[in-house]
Parts: sequence; structure tokens; C-alpha cells
Amino acid sequence: RRAVASRHSVLVPCTFEFPEEEVAAHRIIPQFTSCEDVCVFIVHLLPEGQRVDRQSSNLVMKRHEAMLATGVDDVFLDPPCDGTSLRRAIGLARTFWELNVRRMQLMLDVEPNPVTPEKMCELQDRHQRLLWQSIPRMLMPHFAPLDPHLVEAGNQIGGYRVKHRFETVSGTVLQAVGMEGKPVAIKVIDKARVCTPGELEGLYREFRFCSEIINHPNVIKCLGMMHSAARVYLVFEFGGSQNLAQALAVRPNNRCNEEEALSFFEQVGSGLSHCHSVHI
Repeated sequence: RRAVASRHSVLVPCTFEFPEEEVAAHRIIPQFTSCEDVCVFIVHLLPEGQRVDRQSSNLVMKRHEAMLATGVDDVFLDPPCDGTSLRRAIGLARTFWELNVRRMQLMLDVEPNPVTPEKMCELQDRHQRLLWQSIPRMLMPHFAPLDPHLVEAGNQIGGYRVKHRFETVSGTVLQAVGMEGKPVAIKVIDKARVCTPGELEGLYREFRFCSEIINHPNVIKCLGMMHSAARVYLVFEFGGSQNLAQALAVRPNNRCNEEEALSFFEQVGSGLSHCHSVHI
């Protein structure tokens, strides 16, 4: 390695015809590539008189890729044997290598300094305050303010006693009862999963639409919102212990009869028509 360090370029002739040669290259070549300002090239030697066909071309490309995987700067495929042409090829390859090194250095120079953990925590805290305090305070007057004392025990959320968790495809929905024994469904929103103002607006729109703007017997009404340090809870009317998919799953052949189907369709259509009538 001491002798290599005084050179600008190193040529390593290889064929990779045998696995032992490839193993040796992976062991030896890193000793060269670890030297600064030294270009290391593999000279890919082909058997004399080798016929060029599809099979041999695939094999040559496979060995060529294996040579590049050793970490060398480039691979010369069967270069010319005369000294002048070989020196010209080496000089051109080294020029490209130097340009790439300069380009990478320029890219590194313009990269911002890494953010410290303390700075990252400060930015995350500012983001959370902006998202959950400043934006609601200025643009969402009906958004529930943060309640640091909201009870979030295993069997209680605020003034509601949790009975069990519904089976859902995504998210968390709980069945609970209020102080007067009235059943409700509580949708749980993890604040860590809400990252943008657009997502926050979607949550607020759902609350406003379902609590005040939409008033229809076939659209579940939102009764209120609770806001803790880690979660937002939307409290809805209790619409039953099963959704339509779950109800069909226990029917013969997963089907309902014609009369039931028409009733379901009428209810869905009526609720959808009302939403359209109020421009939703």
C-alpha cells in the first residue's frame, strides 16, 4: 500500500473466470481504493479469440458488473495493448474521475449542516404549537381547546365510560356511554399522525359538517370534540354495533333480501342527497 500511495493510477488485470479470482479481488482491491487521490481501474481481459454471441455477451456483462462491485473507479473492457492508446484511455478515465470528485465536493459544500437533536426537538415543538394551537385559534373557532386535564384512562375518556373497541379496517373507534347512560361512538385521532394543515382542516371539516351543517336522520351526528395533549376525540351518535359489511357477513351468501336492499339504498341515497343540497 505504501508503494501504491505514490501513484496516481493503478491497473488491476482480471478475468473473473474463476470464483477464487473474484474472492481475491474483493480482498486486495480495497487496499488500493482506500488510498487518497489514487484511481483504481480493473482491466477486464477477455480470452483470445473468444466468439461474440448472445451467450458470451451476457457472461461478459455479468463479469463486468461483478468487477464494478469490487469498488474500483472504472473497468476497462479488453483495452488496446499498445502503450500510447492505453495511457490515453487511463488519462481520460482519470479526468472523468477528478470531475466527479469535484462535483461531489461541490454538492457536499452546498448541503446544510446537520440539524442537532436539540434543534430538531425545538422545530418539532414549534410545529406542534403551530398546528394544534395557532391555526385552530386563528382559523377554526369551533375547534376544542387543548385540555391538559382531560381524563384518558383505560375505561374512561372525559365524561364517557368506555365499553369496548369496535373492529375497524383502520383507526380506532370506541363504544362508550355518557353520564346519563346514553350510548355513543368515539372516534380517536392520534395527533402524531396529523402532520399538515390540510389534514387538520379535514378533521375540522368532519367535525363541523357532522355537528352543525348536516342535520339528517340518515347521517350520524357528531355530538362534540375533546382535545388532549396526544389525541383528538370526536363523539358521535351511536348507530349500532355493526357496519353494513359486518351485517352482510353473517347473512346467507353475504346477501340481504330485495326489500332490505331497497331500504338500505333509500337511506344512503336520502342522506347523500341532503349532503348535496347543502353543497357538501
